[in-house]
Amino acid sequence: MRLSECPVRPAIDVVEGKWKPIVVNALKAGRLRFGQLRRHAPEASRKVLTEHLRELEGDQIIHGECSEKNGSAWNTNLRLTGERWCRC
Repeated sequence: MRLSECPVRPAIDVVEGKWKPIVVNALKAGRLRFGQLRRHAPEASRKVLTEHLRELEGDQIIHGECSEKNGSAWNTNLRLTGERWCRC
């Protein structure tokens, strides 16, 4: 079997990255703000963590939303797809 034919390859592509599994694991407990997520991955730079969050949101694993009118509070939580992964 070729690597491209592997049935788990799409899942690996989604969570590939040093901080993505840590982010998903942290969000199992519930909704977190960006600063709270940074405490789970203190070695990650703001830039890299933001990129990983955007990629996970694009893959519909997490959902981010602004909770205040001025845009200062960004909350992130798992989508149904992310919750299903955490149960495995």
